Order: sequence, then structure tokens, then C-alpha cells
Amino acid sequence: MKSQSTIRRHAFLFLLFAAIQVFGQTSSATSSEAFAKELVGQWRGWGTWTYEGQGADCPMMTIGFRATPEKLNRLGGYFDCQVVGLETAPAEWRRDGERLFDGERQIGKYTGTDFESVEILESGVKVTTRIHVEGDHLDYFEDWFEKSGRPLYEIRGRMFRRQTSSP
Repeated sequence: MKSQSTIRRHAFLFLLFAAIQVFGQTSSATSSEAFAKELVGQWRGWGTWTYEGQGADCPMMTIGFRATPEKLNRLGGYFDCQVVGLETAPAEWRRDGERLFDGERQIGKYTGTDFESVEILESGVKVTTRIHVEGDHLDYFEDWFEKSGRPLYEIRGRMFRRQTSSP
């Protein structure tokens, strides 16, 4: 069993990595029906954050996305996981069909209801993100791996579309 100080130390490292992480999604809704099936919008829900099999519940998770035919924007988000707060910074990726790019490097793909990305951070840590939208909810999967390939963190979530006055 990990001590609280060990968990907090790893949470601090996680926050440092999270400050530079990249993941994203896209979409261009042309009708309210299409919009309801895509990732764009504001989302709120819950999940878990795990380090080496132990972790914490995340009773509040929020994230938002906006898309055009050329770009996908992550509007930012916050995962309140009790022992650690994980802030997701706004980001922008270039779209080319279903492919997403950070500069000239392809980082993933987006199909409207499914998003996948793989990022290698400067530290050598690999971050994979998958999001699947079904109806008015999404399932969120984020995994962090050490340079050696050993699992580091796991974030899971289920979020629901927030009702807003305009998409």
C-alpha cells in the first residue's frame, strides 16, 4: 500500500506532466441531431484516477470541445480527484480528414464519435487518450506509460453533455 506522501508526490509529478499533455477531439455540427452525436460541447461527470492500482475517485470531471472543418479545440477541463486536481489546458489541433496534427506531427484521429491520440512527452512518457461518444454521454480513457513502457497512471471517466443556451 502506498503512503499518502508517496501518492501526493506522484500526484505532483502527474500535475507537471498534465501541464504539457495533449489530447483532443473534433467535430462540425450542422444540425442539433448531428451535434448531439459528436464530441463538441461542454461535458460534466465523474471517474477515477489510479497510480499503480491505487488511486482516488474523481466525483467531478469537466471538459469541453469545439471544432471547425480545419481545427479541433479543447476548451480546457478539470478533474477533481480528491488527492489531486488535474487541470487540462486549452489546446488546438489541425484537422486533415479524420487525422489530427500538432504542427506537422500526426497525434491521432477523430471520427465525430471516437477520438484517439498518442503523445510522447519530452520526458519520454507516453500518453494515450481515447474518447467514445454515445448519445448524450462520453466514456473517457487516458493512460500514462513510463519510458520503459511500465504503466504509470490511469484515468477513467463518464461524462454527460451539459445543456447550454448555444453550442
